[in-house]
Amino acid sequence: MAAFVVEPVQGKGVLTAPPGFLLAAQEMLHRRGALLIADEVQTGLGRTGDFYAYQHEPGVEPDLVCVAKALSGGYVPVGATLGKDWIFKKVYSSMDRVLVHSASFGSNAQAMAAGLAVLSVMEDEEVVANARAMGDLLRGRLAALVDEYELLHEVRGRGLMIGIEFGRPSSLGLRSRWTMLQAARKGLFAQMVVVPLLQKHRILTQVSGDHLEVIKLIPPLIVDERDVDRFVGAFREVMDEAHGGSGLIWDFGRTLVKQAVAAR
Repeated sequence: MAAFVVEPVQGKGVLTAPPGFLLAAQEMLHRRGALLIADEVQTGLGRTGDFYAYQHEPGVEPDLVCVAKALSGGYVPVGATLGKDWIFKKVYSSMDRVLVHSASFGSNAQAMAAGLAVLSVMEDEEVVANARAMGDLLRGRLAALVDEYELLHEVRGRGLMIGIEFGRPSSLGLRSRWTMLQAARKGLFAQMVVVPLLQKHRILTQVSGDHLEVIKLIPPLIVDERDVDRFVGAFREVMDEAHGGSGLIWDFGRTLVKQAVAAR
């Protein structure tokens, strides 16, 4: 039996599946006797504002769902594969097949206790609802800045998994600097944003992928409005400096260009 693995929100670039994509994939696979597997390692357990990211699309019911990372709250490594009953009955159909799939550290007591504790806290403290509300707030606040900063191209995502994409500016001065960075190596401007956010504001973000002008925000699911205010204020400060055309951010940009050219 074949299988098709989908990531409902692609981590690289934070790209969400278009409406109807997952449902169409499910229907196509089932017509051919294949399985739909949802990779929810990054997106599951509330990250996108629903418990699983595939739940944003009504009618989608994956045959298998992979979860990990957040399942222990980062305390210990925990992963799980969830599946429909008929699949598990086929895989583990007898005692002879009980170890058909296993792992060296599978089902240890500490990991299981951590996983249960996390699930309990998520339900008791309404963590998923908070991720949805704070994600909407943060994404909305950042999207409002697109018209204000010409280097800011798009803000997208779901819940507290947000991508900020930068693009070619329109003004001549900024465009020449942007072109210099792109000629050296695509993705340098995103690094110019990530570094001052960390060094000056102690906010950890990450470039979404190699040769991408996108930074990814995946803050803790328990952030509140004060955290949103702090990030937006810090991001504004970095953007103001970038659009000023001088200062430490562009000094760092010239350093990145030299390093990129030397590495060729």
